[in-house]
Amino acid sequence: MTTATEAAPALTTAALMSMSRAELETLYKTLAPGPIPDGESYGLASAAPGTPAGRASQAFFGLCWQGKVFDRAAGRLLNKILGVARAVPAKVFVGESWFDGRPAVIIDYKGVSLLCRPVRDEIRLAAPDVYLGFAYLRLPGGPKAPLLFALDFARRGA
Repeated sequence: MTTATEAAPALTTAALMSMSRAELETLYKTLAPGPIPDGESYGLASAAPGTPAGRASQAFFGLCWQGKVFDRAAGRLLNKILGVARAVPAKVFVGESWFDGRPAVIIDYKGVSLLCRPVRDEIRLAAPDVYLGFAYLRLPGGPKAPLLFALDFARRGA
């Protein structure tokens, strides 16, 4: 006999990005922020997770963005770009989620990155070493999250 835990799929970056946006939003509401990560992560991003278009967007985003490198002590991070570059800095702190007002780890590019200053990400811990996130754009009508992403700190540079 299998238990519910054994039957549930592991929440990996690939498993998260294969779920629909509605499923990810429901899951995100149940998650705690977890600690601010430290070190290098492997990342996947999608504009429409769980769909054929989402798989295509994931492949497209994967060509240039591969994850984030956090420096918890400094409250900063750099994005992994084109497999080798560490660029596009951001501030990192625990703050209020734009999704539901609850605590989340906030990644804010405003005031730090000219290129991405309208971007603000937030993440929560989905499984050990795996975070689920929303990438928001600051728009005139209010913030919108066109991208969802997942970070894995155990799969460091794959």
